Amino acid sequence: MTSKFSRRNFLRVAGMTAAGAGLAACAPQTVVVTQQVEKQVEVEKVITATPEPVAVAPTKRVKIYVHDLVPEDTTGPGAFGLEQQKEFAEKYPEIEVVHLPWPNVTVEKRKEYWTAALSADSGGPSAVLFDNAEIAMENASAGLLAEFDPFLPLYFKEWNDVSPFIQDLVKYQGKVYSIPGNVEGIGYVVRNDYLTEAGYDERFEPKDWTEWEAMVKKLTNDKHQGFMWNWLLGGFVDNNGGAQALEKDDKSIELHYTANENLEAVKLFHGLLHPTNYASKDPFADFGALLNDFQQGNIAVFPFFPSWLNWLFGTAKFQPEQLNFYANPLGPSALAGNTLTKPGGWVNCHAYALGTHQKPEELDAAARYICFMHSLEQMQKQATWFKDNEIKGVFASPFKSIDWSQVSYGVPEWWGPTLPTMMDRARAPLAPDYKGGTYWDKAIEQIMRDPAADIQNVLQQAEDTCKREWLDEYTKKLQES
Repeated sequence: MTSKFSRRNFLRVAGMTAAGAGLAACAPQTVVVTQQVEKQVEVEKVITATPEPVAVAPTKRVKIYVHDLVPEDTTGPGAFGLEQQKEFAEKYPEIEVVHLPWPNVTVEKRKEYWTAALSADSGGPSAVLFDNAEIAMENASAGLLAEFDPFLPLYFKEWNDVSPFIQDLVKYQGKVYSIPGNVEGIGYVVRNDYLTEAGYDERFEPKDWTEWEAMVKKLTNDKHQGFMWNWLLGGFVDNNGGAQALEKDDKSIELHYTANENLEAVKLFHGLLHPTNYASKDPFADFGALLNDFQQGNIAVFPFFPSWLNWLFGTAKFQPEQLNFYANPLGPSALAGNTLTKPGGWVNCHAYALGTHQKPEELDAAARYICFMHSLEQMQKQATWFKDNEIKGVFASPFKSIDWSQVSYGVPEWWGPTLPTMMDRARAPLAPDYKGGTYWDKAIEQIMRDPAADIQNVLQQAEDTCKREWLDEYTKKLQES
């Protein structure tokens, strides 16, 4: 066990995402990478079966390449990855793991990076640690990942202990393509001092959209804006039972841009934004600047992953006890019980996946490594390690038998009820092959920039364009296959 870290040293470097025990998908990265992909690589969608696993002979040396480098001087939650890697090396000396640096680029660029790496002529890495399961499933849909199903009975016998909705997150077309790691959900944080200033109790929690809208309006004044909208909108759509697109059993996709559940969410946010409720930086261009605005007190409400605690409070003047963290409240359609989909928040899990271009013994060794790193035993050790090293990592476990609070040691008591609520409401991606989201995003940007926007008409035009430019071709290829 490593020596304990001082809180000061820990906060100084918190924010590490290496080894999958760091922060959420959009937190800043500190690992230096030697290669960055600047061009998207187009990959033909071909799903291939994973070869039957071959047991690694104890006397045969096998080398695998894994994107999960953890620098030796790492502190904070990421340092637990060093403990795991050392333990694996001691337990399986016949497997040499070459730890490659995680790409220090934006989320969108990391998607391009993995696509290029996994489809490389040289064969690509043996395993990749993705920001989240959604990106992993995109690579699975492109035929770049190997199935885990043959390896589960060999190396991940605790699979049935994984929560069902987390199992769904890492499946594509009914096959498992990733082993899930730390889990968390996105909600929002509110500054307590601004709540009390507006006449609320510092632990006030809006139970529905009406209360949330009233709170944001009261938090908006000439000193600070009420909220930063664009990262919150998707969560509110989800919690109102809305969806841009739904995938049928035959893999065909229906668009629902103008469904009432979606319209309600967009109208709510549009009404709050105009004419005065803009953050001091452009929400369409600079997330980092908006986060800094929140840290500096210019924004009262902010979208938030729980694991950002350590990173955020390393630079901000306030501490966790000075904030409230909530799951997004249910909307009117959800409360009425008549929705397009089951209302549920977006939940993220780190995702280890296998590259396809490997020799059977390399594939087997990589599967053994991944299953070890995210096993039930390692999750239990992580909880103990966090406690022993005074690490306030706010992660839930994918396993039903491990209460999330065991993994999330040291969080404030008021945090307690929120994450289980988010877990209970979680749902899997509804249309993993849907690639038309850019049309929705452009429509939302147009709406939010125009106080007089005809919301339904703009969304309908975006849906028509998406159908004409993307969906019709997708449907044609689906029918041909």
